[in-house]
Amino acid sequence: MRHHDGGGCLNDEKNSQIGYSGMVRWVQHSKSVPDSALRLPDSPAEWYRSWKPVIGMSVKSSTDSLVPDADPRGDHSIYSALYKPTLRGLTLFELKSWIGRGLVGRMLLPTVGRPKGPLAFLHLGFGKNYFDGWCNADFFAFRPGQKRADWMLDLRYPLNCASNLWDGVFCEHVLEHLHPLDGMALLREIHRVLKPGCFVRIVVPDCDLYLEYSRWFRERWPTRAEAVWALTGTFGHASTWSGELLLRVLAEQGFCGIRKVAFGVGTDMRIVKDSARRRPESLYVEARKAED
Repeated sequence: MRHHDGGGCLNDEKNSQIGYSGMVRWVQHSKSVPDSALRLPDSPAEWYRSWKPVIGMSVKSSTDSLVPDADPRGDHSIYSALYKPTLRGLTLFELKSWIGRGLVGRMLLPTVGRPKGPLAFLHLGFGKNYFDGWCNADFFAFRPGQKRADWMLDLRYPLNCASNLWDGVFCEHVLEHLHPLDGMALLREIHRVLKPGCFVRIVVPDCDLYLEYSRWFRERWPTRAEAVWALTGTFGHASTWSGELLLRVLAEQGFCGIRKVAFGVGTDMRIVKDSARRRPESLYVEARKAED
């Protein structure tokens, strides 16, 4: 999931995999940027090179902007084609999901969620942030040498594990890669698989912070509109979340004890694993499954 970024997903560094960071295309442009900037490759080898990040599920390499040097953010600029969805990217993503969820995936991949120690903690969409002693879950990975998840899944589908299994769930910059309906379904699944009385900690980009457009955002995007576009148009983001919305949706899925918290602060500190580099743009929320 996916992984992004990321698990699934996968997020900034998590989103170095295509996973839930979406269906993106590697586009090569000439420095002069003519009207015919997009062209067909001249040979099979060139075709492979131009599509390698999609085939290899990596999107973090640098790429030329449609308007070179137009924006210091590069890949996050409105002038970059890196995150432009394509039919090819969508097809590859869905094919990986279909194989992973099918017979081949069930035979060859860890597609069932299981605790790794006496305490069962689940990290959904781990990307590159692997937590020792946790069950680290993310989108299906097939490339040799790619970091393997303890549990491979597609977060748009029900979690393949027992109910009342986990002592805590951590999910950072993953929910925004799902359509709101898929995100709600995932929260219902998290509620199902949590043990009664245990917590989930969810971290997402904060829509309200992007709209406020404070200094941290102004240093990265010339206008508020471009900051909002980066929130909604990069890394395959498919939904936006504010504190008001996320608290309401969590309540609708049956959680209690729902509250916004600060970076590094939480009721169950065992699942407070916040990434410092995401602090300026993030919303932190915790919620608990009621006791039986």
